[in-house]
Amino acid sequence: MIYRHCRVVFGVCSSPFQLSASIEHLLDNSPAEFDDVTQKLKHSFYVDNCVTGVQDIKQQENFIVKATEVMARGCFNLRGWESNVP
Repeated sequence: MIYRHCRVVFGVCSSPFQLSASIEHLLDNSPAEFDDVTQKLKHSFYVDNCVTGVQDIKQQENFIVKATEVMARGCFNLRGWESNVP
């Protein structure tokens, strides 16, 4: 007899790997129009937090819009933005 899960079980040791693999798959298969953002996102995640920076407010606004759209394609709700700009 073989037992298997019919759903992904969260909270087990492999959960961080599953999250990372899901994000990587999403970013690898994003449309070319988002290449600049996906490349930045690939190197900006620490577990489930996106930690990155940009040069000015215009780039920040652009990054937030595009990154949110890219992650929404995989049903990820990218939120909780912080900035050191007053």
